[in-house]
Amino acid sequence: MPHNLNFNVMVRIFRIFPRAYISFKRALNKLHRRIEITSPDENPLSKSVLDREKENYPLFNAAYTDYAKALALQTEASAAEDIAQRKTRKLNSQFIQVFNFGVTRGIFKATDRRYYQLPVDNPAVPLMSKEEDVIRWANNLIAGEKLRVEAGGTAMINPAIEKISDAMAEFLETSNVQMMAKQEFITKQLILAKMIPTLDQLIRDAWDELNFFYRKEEPAAKRRILRTWGVVYSIDRTPNAEVPPVVVKVKIPVGENLCVEEFTADFKKNDSFTIHNTGNTTLEFYTSYLPDDVVPGSTVKIEAEEKTIVAVDELGSVHNLYFKVYNANKSLAGKCDITVNHYGINEEEIK
Repeated sequence: MPHNLNFNVMVRIFRIFPRAYISFKRALNKLHRRIEITSPDENPLSKSVLDREKENYPLFNAAYTDYAKALALQTEASAAEDIAQRKTRKLNSQFIQVFNFGVTRGIFKATDRRYYQLPVDNPAVPLMSKEEDVIRWANNLIAGEKLRVEAGGTAMINPAIEKISDAMAEFLETSNVQMMAKQEFITKQLILAKMIPTLDQLIRDAWDELNFFYRKEEPAAKRRILRTWGVVYSIDRTPNAEVPPVVVKVKIPVGENLCVEEFTADFKKNDSFTIHNTGNTTLEFYTSYLPDDVVPGSTVKIEAEEKTIVAVDELGSVHNLYFKVYNANKSLAGKCDITVNHYGINEEEIK
C-alpha cells in the first residue's frame, strides 16, 4: 500500500490576467476553442460572455494577424537597414584607413584630408556610432573625393568611392523602407490597443464565471479544468519568516517499496527539496502524473546517509501531481527526511 507523505505546502496560487498582446492571443484562442467544442447545454458561460466572445474574437484575430505581419515586416526591414548601415560604415572606415596608408607611402598628401573634412594632422577614423554619423561621413567622402580628383589627385581604389556611393544609396533606400514599415506597424498596434479594454473585460468575466461554476471542485482539479479554458495561474513566492520550513519524515516498512503523495499545490521549476536519506538502503525519487504510473527509467537516486538538494524538474515534469519515494530493496526499511524549499502563505481560494 502506498503511504502518504502528507505535504503541507504553503503557497498562495493566483490568476494572471493577460497583459501582452501574445498573452491575450493565447487566452482568447483557448477560450474560443473550448466554446467551439462544448455543447450549448453544457457550456457554463453566460449568454453575455458568449455573445461578446462571438463578436470580438474574429475582430481581434484579424487585428492580431495584421499586427503580427506588420511586426514581421518591420523586423525584416530593420534587419536589412542594419546590414546596409554596417556595410556603409565599414566602407567609410576602410576608405579613410586606405587613404591614410597612401599618405604614409607618399601616394597622397596629408593636406588632402581637408577635402573629406578630416583633420589634416590626425589620421584617426572618426566615430560613426550613429546613423547620422554614417550618412554624414559617406557624404563627406563622396563630395571630397570628387573635389580631390578634380584638383588632379589620383582616384582612390580598394575601396573606390563608387562602392561607398552604391552602399549609401542602398542604405538610404532600406532606411526609407524601414520607416514606412515602422509607421505601418504603429498603425496596426494602435488598432489592436484600442480593442484591449473590451477584451480584458471579456476575459475577466469569463474567468470569473468559470471560477464560480466549478467552485465545488477540489482546488487542484478546478485549476486543471480552468486551464483548459485559458486561465493562467502562478504562485506567490514572497518569503515569509513566520512560515517554518515544511519537513516530511518518510518511512517505508520492510516488505513495501513505495510512498506516494499528491501535490497540494502547483510547483515550478525553481522549487526544490532537500532530501536526507536517513536509512540503510538506496532510495529513488521521482514524480508522475498518475498515482499508479510505473517507476520510470530515470530517477534521482540517493544513497544511504546521503543528503542533497533536488530541483522539482529533476524529478519529472513540473505538471506532475504525485511525488514518489521508491525502495527497490524490500528487505530493508526505507527512511528519509524531505524539506520542501518553498515559501509563501497558506493556499487560499481564488476569488
